[in-house]
Amino acid sequence: MDPMKKEKITIDDLATLMKQGFARVDKKMDERFAKAEKDTDRKIDDLATMVQNGFMSAREDLLVVKAELKNDISRLENVVMGNYERRLERVEDNVRLLKTKAGIK
Repeated sequence: MDPMKKEKITIDDLATLMKQGFARVDKKMDERFAKAEKDTDRKIDDLATMVQNGFMSAREDLLVVKAELKNDISRLENVVMGNYERRLERVEDNVRLLKTKAGIK
């Protein structure tokens, strides 16, 4: 029999009503905690994915910079080698000129 339909409510009836109310609250809280836990796990996974993507992006950026630096170094080496080759050619020309003027073959 439903305790609310009785004419007189006893302490036991109140205790039963409170117990049922607490059981409903406990069930709702358990459901909300479970949902919050799932949401938190999902957010942590999302954060981990974002961090990983950030590192992958940074790695790709570093690879691009590394390739650009290699190109710059290669260009500098070519310029330096070109300067040395021109200087060497001038020295060779001067030596030939001196040999010619000195009569050396």
